[in-house]
Amino acid sequence: KGSLEGTFLKVRREGIVGEEVVYLALGISEEGLKEVLTFFPASFRESAEV
Repeated sequence: KGSLEGTFLKVRREGIVGEEVVYLALGISEEGLKEVLTFFPASFRESAEV
């Protein structure tokens, strides 16, 4: 079993601070623990200029 989850992180790109979704592909180890298999950013959403 596995899942795809997302979380918002604050990021700064070219002087612009915003929130970006990072998707996490998760799997379950043999011990029953969640493991991050890979992660990748989604689209950038502007919230303020610095």
